[in-house]
Amino acid sequence: MNQLRRMVCMALVLVGLAAGAGSVRAQETTARVTGQVTDAAGAVVSNAEVTLTNRATREERKVQTDEDGNYVLTQVQPGAYDLSIRGQSFKEYVNQNFDLNVNDRRTLNVTLETGALTETVTVTDQSPLIQTAPTVGDVVENRRVVELPLNNRNFLQLLTLVPGVTSSGDSEIGIGLTNVVNFSVNGTRRNSINFLVDGVTNTDAGSNITLLSIPTVDSIQEFRVITSIPSAEFGRSGGGVVNLVTRGGGRDFHGTLYEFLRNDRLNANTFFNNANGRYGPNDANVRAGRNQVGEERTPRPKLRYNNFGYLVSGPVFIPGFYNEEREKTFFLFSQEFRRIIRAPSTATTIAVPSLLERRGDFSESGNLPIFDPLTGQRFAGNIIPTNRFDPAAVSLLNLFPEPNVESATPGRAPNRFAITAPNIQNTRQETVRIDHNFNATNRLTGRYTRDLSDTREVGGLFFNNTYPNIATTDTSVPGDVLAISLTSSFGPTIVNEATFAFSGNKITTSLVGSYTRENVNIPNRELFTENNSQLPPIINITGFRSPATAPTFGAGQLFNIRYKNFNPKDNVTIIRGSHTIKFGGEVSFESKDENASNPTQGTFDFNGLQTRSGTVSSGIGFADFLLGRASVYAEPERDVTVNLRFGRTEFYVQDTWKVRPNFQLDYGIRYYRYRQARDENNLLATFLPGFYDPARAPQCANVSCSLFVASTFDVTNGFAYAGTNSPFGRRVQKTDKNDFGPRIGFAWDPRNNGKTVLRGGYGVYYDQALVGIVEQNSFTTPPFNNSISLTGTVATPIPFSNPGAASTATTRGTLGGVTATTDPFVTPLIQQWSLTLQQEPFRNAVVEIGYAGSAGNHLIRPVDINAPTPQEIIAAARGIAGCDPALAAANNPANCINLARPFRGFGAITDRQTTATFRYHGLISSFRLRATRGLTAQVAYTFSKNLTDATNDRDAIDLPQIRTNFQLERAVSRLDRTHVFVASYVYEVPTFNSGFAATTAGRLLLSGWELAGITTAQTGLPLNRVVQGSVTVPARGSRPNIASDP
Repeated sequence: MNQLRRMVCMALVLVGLAAGAGSVRAQETTARVTGQVTDAAGAVVSNAEVTLTNRATREERKVQTDEDGNYVLTQVQPGAYDLSIRGQSFKEYVNQNFDLNVNDRRTLNVTLETGALTETVTVTDQSPLIQTAPTVGDVVENRRVVELPLNNRNFLQLLTLVPGVTSSGDSEIGIGLTNVVNFSVNGTRRNSINFLVDGVTNTDAGSNITLLSIPTVDSIQEFRVITSIPSAEFGRSGGGVVNLVTRGGGRDFHGTLYEFLRNDRLNANTFFNNANGRYGPNDANVRAGRNQVGEERTPRPKLRYNNFGYLVSGPVFIPGFYNEEREKTFFLFSQEFRRIIRAPSTATTIAVPSLLERRGDFSESGNLPIFDPLTGQRFAGNIIPTNRFDPAAVSLLNLFPEPNVESATPGRAPNRFAITAPNIQNTRQETVRIDHNFNATNRLTGRYTRDLSDTREVGGLFFNNTYPNIATTDTSVPGDVLAISLTSSFGPTIVNEATFAFSGNKITTSLVGSYTRENVNIPNRELFTENNSQLPPIINITGFRSPATAPTFGAGQLFNIRYKNFNPKDNVTIIRGSHTIKFGGEVSFESKDENASNPTQGTFDFNGLQTRSGTVSSGIGFADFLLGRASVYAEPERDVTVNLRFGRTEFYVQDTWKVRPNFQLDYGIRYYRYRQARDENNLLATFLPGFYDPARAPQCANVSCSLFVASTFDVTNGFAYAGTNSPFGRRVQKTDKNDFGPRIGFAWDPRNNGKTVLRGGYGVYYDQALVGIVEQNSFTTPPFNNSISLTGTVATPIPFSNPGAASTATTRGTLGGVTATTDPFVTPLIQQWSLTLQQEPFRNAVVEIGYAGSAGNHLIRPVDINAPTPQEIIAAARGIAGCDPALAAANNPANCINLARPFRGFGAITDRQTTATFRYHGLISSFRLRATRGLTAQVAYTFSKNLTDATNDRDAIDLPQIRTNFQLERAVSRLDRTHVFVASYVYEVPTFNSGFAATTAGRLLLSGWELAGITTAQTGLPLNRVVQGSVTVPARGSRPNIASDP
């Protein structure tokens, strides 16, 4: 019912917007052309007719110059245009075939020649490259998008062509689940970039670093990257803006059919693989016949990559019935597929039970004795009788793979298994776009993109640490983006644009095979009967006598994640003399449904304790498993699923004031209101220090407080629950209602000739925080995440077949893994400022150099608010046996850490606080050459420094050493690259018309070739070193001391 009401409300809003004026693709996707018309003597020409004609669709836009000879054309779709100007007693001026790009702010001043209207002065000069807006950035046009080489055919790889943009990820950017954004714009975090496709937000607000859809390269018209001072019309994020526009159809039909092939046989090996060299004639592997002389020791990773698709566009017409002039309705349809198989260079070796160990024979398991836990005596011959095997263990025994790697230790049975399982990804994307001109003043655009990625994970999604053929999952990730827009003009000075958009994605996993309790005939019973996952328990076995890693045995819970965003918006542009005023707003209704994937099937740990005899050098975990005697068991009560509802409301007003013909002032303000998340079932909670009552803290069960009396443990102490005791009602964070972002900037052409412009500005911006941190609170907070943890001994083991038969412990450890969101939770704020100079040194070229700075406050950071300081730990340990070194040198203060914790009973409490900051200063420079004699090129260089006290909002590496002193964390950001040089080029190889080149065969073989490339040279990212805690201070986020100058 709530969903129905919401849809009805949004429909009424959209109808109201359209009725009030009309609608279109959002303002962010268009260009603006301004200029002044004068005569040969410099006098202004008023009432001249200015006509802008789209060369692809023949759509016309007409305005008249005002009393000062000025004209303004707004909301112009990117593309190729003709501009004509007609004035009484003047020759007609025609500028043919110049380009307008997304977000262009172009000035075209024209001088008319005296003469008759029947005479025409035609020029074919392209539009100037100089930008007359304060915003800093660059456009990547269609030619470079399509023709520059991209490893995975992902347009995101081109972002670094723009100065100020750096990447901390791989050169090959993934798609589907792997399309994580790893870019920084002028020092801002990766989650601070606003990605737009045809004016529609394209970011999953759950993480703020994954995109809902990756438009195919061939469907992209162009995109602009704004790196500094976005105008007030841009919101949602505090960093840069990536504004992409898709292609549309025209009067003529066009089609593209393509296939891109990659294969490891065509690839070069990596630097480090090559460093391992090749096999020589005296190598043992060559003598044994396993390898050939000259074969690479570390071969190239296996790759089978096929990317193919097609695109068709043109007019929608029916001869004799509809649109015969082919000027009303146009379409574009594209479909693309990927088939990708990848495998690592070398096999992963894991520990498995040897053939002897499967039969209970541990006589060749490294001479490690195993003892009978019932008698305390060593098993005869180190062999467990098969009649002692646990039925549940027997049911799973044959699922362990058999060893396929020879033993590296003489006298030890082989117990290693090598696996080179491939990762498989299949993708498919469809995009359909319709453009319709109702008349000269109303234009409708609709686009729908379906982006589907199917993958197979041998180890399970987000799990990936298990034995083969146990937890393999198939994952489907469909993304959907729909935009319906209408632009309406009310005379030459008022334009309204309204847009309704829907975007969203899903992540669903399914288990491959039949690994269920019923199919493996496992008699194991769970503690909570309401669990119905039917998955066998997860098994961790330690103590394998092998140098290889023993992975987890079992499958994780499946994922079912859904994100939706309904986003209506409206924008109005009014031209009043020298002022171009724009105002509008948008609202989003967003939802995120996600399960925690809690292992409700239970987790057993077999660590060799049960077959040990008081010494560390005895006991084997797999022997414990065969006996069915576990030492640890944990089981959550349920797999928590949250249904979050949140959104944003934003309004803005801005004015572009042409103070003088060569001086423009832009100023405006945007209001942000990010509605904090609530849950449909009130499954939200957070730990608030003010809610913690020391009088309700659990009693210590020993002097060091390493254990607590279970009956005195109140797991709800300190928590605020939505809808009950939360001070924010159904939410656990306060919605900030005072976020105003002013912006001001200027553009000055000192010579008033369109060849030089000095630009500068300042702006305040706010980030929409990820809602994933609110989810994590529910996933880790009791009673939502109620779980039972049992610890067994040799005398009281945990039965594998029936863990509920284990005795209930009277003591328990700390409640750890708790996450929280701080109060107050302040909206992350970013300030930007810049001053740049653009110069056109010669035709079709532009040089830019300048300074860009930014600063962040109230950024999100993780803080363990329950981590005691070294001084607190030492003070708490004083006088306590086993803790105070003054009593005995072997005593360790860390043994009394629970006595020093601010919130007794709890372990780590990771609080997401809005207390982080950063400062960025950068010199940006670029040289760009537009297509000249077949060459298009750009060179960009950035010299910068980025300082911060927390690089990310979610990484454990950003946990501070001292919870109360963030100044100690201030250092070079992990995003910092001091020097970044990027050059790109596309060159059409000339075609010769003599000799063999002039023949038919020569033209087929030698014509139409291009040379294109991207060259990057940059300094590396900072090297980070952390430790998990010293011997005396086991705190997260600790840094090692520098012993000497390296």
